[in-house]
Order: sequence, then structure tokens, then C-alpha cells
Amino acid sequence: MHERKTGLLSILITTYNIEKYIVECLDSVKKYCKWIDYEICIVDDVSKDNTVDVVKKRINDNPKIKVNFKQNDKNVGPWATNQHAYLLSKWEFITFIDGDDFFIKWLHNKIEILKKNKNIKVVYGNAYIYKNNILTTEEKQPYLEKLYWNSVEETLKKISINVPQLIITWTVIRWSFMDKIGWFDEKCLSNDYLLNMKIFKTIKNIKEVAFDKIPVFGYRVHWWNISYNKERMRKLITEVINNYVPEQYKRQAYCNLHYSFANQYAMAYETKKAFYHLWKAINIKFSIKNLIIFIALLILPYKFIKRIWKFIPSRIKNTN
Repeated sequence: MHERKTGLLSILITTYNIEKYIVECLDSVKKYCKWIDYEICIVDDVSKDNTVDVVKKRINDNPKIKVNFKQNDKNVGPWATNQHAYLLSKWEFITFIDGDDFFIKWLHNKIEILKKNKNIKVVYGNAYIYKNNILTTEEKQPYLEKLYWNSVEETLKKISINVPQLIITWTVIRWSFMDKIGWFDEKCLSNDYLLNMKIFKTIKNIKEVAFDKIPVFGYRVHWWNISYNKERMRKLITEVINNYVPEQYKRQAYCNLHYSFANQYAMAYETKKAFYHLWKAINIKFSIKNLIIFIALLILPYKFIKRIWKFIPSRIKNTN
């Protein structure tokens, strides 16, 4: 455990080649966090553009704001960079925001939940999705409040076997709790999946986590989001299944992973890859429901499927 200092909130920001977005991110921190005692911990992963110069200028222009800034010696990827940002943090609560995202509201609710209830370790959050700087009004995690908070064992099972996962980026977490669970594992590079597994393997009571459904972050969608690289995402998720998912859930986790990627490739009209993952999934466990969904995604236009998908109850989407 590294040395602690007195203060309320450490805001962890990682950057890589985002000179066109980082100013908006930092300005949003200044605007929406000015009412609390906070520090900013920024780690740059050896950007090739002017990100570092932009960050340093912003720091110099705002001398009253506490900023810890570091640049990695070499490019190590977003997961190790998050770990380095964590090592810079020293205050009571931690939140994360990628340098190309931004605050849209105060963190007041999450902070108050943690201050009023010492037993709560993590407050999960939500975000609005922005495409081409335009608000889509879609929420990034719209169903989590109903789906996950029944028991530790049920939540651990759902996190183990379902894709996508709970998102860590918009949470507020007690620094001492994150130090206890060991933070990131640089051998398993999926931040969200890995940390959620650690969180729900550590807590004893579901009341140690909470969910604030009001979106306070803006999530920017652009072509280099990691979610656009399907094979990379699959490998990252597989690493966590191999190393952290409990044995009793691994088979279902692999099955659901392949069904998920079969559907994603079907929507992208990448038929060969779609059938490959469908075959892998069926060899683990055959599912009529998943097969029907796959066929529909394969033969119907994507925009039509997307419209229909909004009307399907969340419990049907996430039941496996």
C-alpha cells in the first residue's frame, strides 16, 4: 500500500493520441468537480501527437488544480497505464475517465452514497453515448440496476458468463478497497471484466455495491474504440475467463462469448467468422433461442434489427 494523503477524490485519466479531445475532458472535470476536493492523475502512454503538450499547457493554465502527471517510458497499453495512474492516486475515493470522454454532470450522488454508508465499496454509474459529438440519448448501461443487484453469487455468475460486462470507467470506488483487491493484473488486459471479477469475489454482501442510474459521463464513440476490434476484445475476455472465472461458470462463459461474437459478425456481414463462432458455441451448448437470434441477425438488415432490439425486454436479452 503506498502512502495516503488527506483528500476526497482522485480522478484517474489515461491518454493516448487524443489531442483533439483531452481539453474537453479536462475542462469538464474543472466544471463539474469544482465543488469538491479533488486531484487529477494523468498518465500518457507515449502519445505520438501533441497530447502531452496540450495537457501540460492546461496544467500550467490552471495552477490551483492539483494534477499529478506522468508519461510512460514506453507504450504499454491502456491497462498498464491505468495501473500507473492508480499508483499516482492517494485520496479517499477514485473515479476513472478516459481522456476522450467527459463529465456531463456532477458526481454528487455517488460521493454522497459513499460518504453516508461506510459499508459500500463501489458505486457503479452510467453514461450517455456520443457519436460524432452528437448525443444519441442512448445509455451505455441502461439495464444494470434491475439485472445485477440481487445477491453476490447471482451477480458473480452473470458477470462471469455474460457479454458485455459492467463498466468500471464510470464508477466511484473507495481507494482502500481497490488497494485490497490488488487492482489490475497486467497479464489480463480487460479492465472492466477483470476488476468486476475481483470486486464480486471479494465482497461478502450485495449491499457493499450500489448503482447510480443518472448518467454523469459522456462516452465518445469513434473508430479506434477497442470495441471495434472484435478479435482483440475476444482475446481479452478469454484471458479473464481462463484466469478468473470460477470453474463452475467457465463452460457457459465460453459458450456465451462465442454466441455473442457470432451475432456481432453476423450484423457486420462477416459470414465466415460468424459461422465459425456459432459452431464453437454449439459445440459447447446448443441453444434454440441463440440460433434464432443468429439467423435473424444474418438475414435481416442491421438497422431493422437495431430498431426491434430496443423493444425486446432486457431480461430476455441477458438470460442464458
